[in-house]
Amino acid sequence: MDILDGRVATSKAAYTAPETSPLKALAEMTVDCTVREALLVDEGDIITGGGVSLCVDLTLYLLERFLGPELAARTAHIMEYSAARAANQARLPSLIKPIHAKS
Repeated sequence: MDILDGRVATSKAAYTAPETSPLKALAEMTVDCTVREALLVDEGDIITGGGVSLCVDLTLYLLERFLGPELAARTAHIMEYSAARAANQARLPSLIKPIHAKS
């Protein structure tokens, strides 16, 4: 059994030949995983991010999930990442299981 069986996951989407598509490679490496292009996927106990710079967004999401939206927003502001975060959130979906969704 693969750790991602029955789950949704993401990886880096952009690539340049001769590199193989990371999303395609992830789909080929897993048996029963739905691979989607996304900012992040929160499956509860496993959270995947959509790429190298999007891992900054993933880190901010974790701050928000565990420590609150104010801290995440302040951290993004201090990093001068607020605009990039907003642009990434507008461009890509965040796939969050309902138990972890913000109310």
